[in-house]
Amino acid sequence: MKPFKVSRAVYNKRFFDATSATDLKLAKEFLDKGQWPAGCPFVLDWPYTNMPDLIKTEIVKHHINSIIAEKSRKIHLFKK
Repeated sequence: MKPFKVSRAVYNKRFFDATSATDLKLAKEFLDKGQWPAGCPFVLDWPYTNMPDLIKTEIVKHHINSIIAEKSRKIHLFKK
């Protein structure tokens, strides 16, 4: 049986948190430049198959209600 070396980098990864300013800054830099400054710090979890989809979906899921509320307030201000 062939032994396999497990990368230690996997253990330094964490789940992406759409409420964390640090995670959002890293995600923005990745989406803008197309690369991570020091390797991807996040775990790719199910059901996502790539990190850009995970990041975009998690940000939208977390912030969509506040975006809708903000847009609704602006519409009501202009209707008066």
